[in-house]
This record gives sequence, C-alpha cells and structure tokens, in this order.
Amino acid sequence: MTLRKIITNLLPVRSLLIFLIKLYQKAINPLTISGKCPFSPTCSNYSIESIQKYGSFKGVVLSIFRIVRCNPFNKGFYDPPENWATKLKFKKVKSNG
Repeated sequence: MTLRKIITNLLPVRSLLIFLIKLYQKAINPLTISGKCPFSPTCSNYSIESIQKYGSFKGVVLSIFRIVRCNPFNKGFYDPPENWATKLKFKKVKSNG
C-alpha cells in the first residue's frame, strides 16, 4: 500500500477527530468554569490545525504536548503548531482537496 493510499484511508479518522474537537468547543467548553485558554491559538483550535496540517497521528501528538503545557501556572503565549512540529521534524501532510 502506498503512502498516499494510507493517508487517504486515514482521512475519515482526521474528520472524526476534528468533529469531536468542534463538538467539545460548542457543547462542553462553554459549560466549564476554568475560563479561557491562555494560549493563542486556543488548545482546541491548535489541535484542529495540527490534525489538518500534520495528519491524525502527528496532530494528536502535538495536541497532547500542548495540553500538557496548558496549566494554571503557565501564562500562555502565541504558540502555533509549527513551533513544535519544526522541533520534532514533522512534515506537513498533503491534503486531497
């Protein structure tokens, strides 16, 4: 199986992950009392962007790294997915449209 076919087969997983994050943004996040995410982009938007740019697996890895860094003691800052993707030598996934 070629890499392109593998990536194409993973697109439903990518779509499901993004759907679940958007569901969290609309249904669960407004109910939390923790306030707003100190980072820019927010952790959930960071996760969506990471999954779109780097695929399901690497996007989830980047998302986990971000969520671990997000805590009450961190003041937050501008932290796009490219910062960590570069450090981890992740390459962008070509999208099919």
